Amino acid sequence: MTIQQLARLAKGRIKTGYWQQECNLMTSVDGGIDTESDKAMYEIVASIMESDEIITNPLSKLVDKDLYNSLSDEAKSRYMLELSRQYVRMAERYSKLKDSV
Repeated sequence: MTIQQLARLAKGRIKTGYWQQECNLMTSVDGGIDTESDKAMYEIVASIMESDEIITNPLSKLVDKDLYNSLSDEAKSRYMLELSRQYVRMAERYSKLKDSV
């Protein structure tokens, strides 16, 4: 196949929403929780969401302090950004599951 043919096939998949369907299928099969660390993080996020106390910095409960202290300043920023993305994703999943029950 030529590059043009491959590009046409890829464009067709994009137009038909193939990748969005694949992504939805993957998250619906297992709830989007892929690894043991994701499961552990989800449990922590769920406990944060269920608690009656007001938590001003929920990321502080998710940070691996040993890993964080060993990182450079730039890596710390990337780590916290990724951690916040995961927290938002897990919190949204928790809210959806709670609403559906």
